[in-house]
Amino acid sequence: MKPSLQFSVPCLDATMEGNNLSFNRVFFDLPSHELYPPEFYTFPTPAFDKFYIANGWSMGQGHFNVKMRILDPNGETLEGSTFERDFTLENKYTPFLTLFRLENIVFPMLGQYKVQIFLDNQLHLEYYIELRKI
Repeated sequence: MKPSLQFSVPCLDATMEGNNLSFNRVFFDLPSHELYPPEFYTFPTPAFDKFYIANGWSMGQGHFNVKMRILDPNGETLEGSTFERDFTLENKYTPFLTLFRLENIVFPMLGQYKVQIFLDNQLHLEYYIELRKI
């Protein structure tokens, strides 16, 4: 039985406290400061060198493959933004978390960046994160 994707959360930090995972500084868009030349944007800001995308799976059973990637406004895959992982759900009531760490990602232009989540090579979810100038 294929699992359900309960959530997909982009955040600047994820910390483990005991058996609990906390998402810190959840974001929906990426503000870009005028520190960078307009033709070359990086994120996170100089204070951050990484961010995470956490995906929570449940209500499935069996062995699965999850893949994530980020596409730029032109539909090209961002370098360093593709991740893949196998996981097993022993029973449908035990959830599984895939946590992808993205480091030193270069966003080449302002605009809408598409996050895509695949389950067993089928598109399961996609959403946009906007890089905008502030």
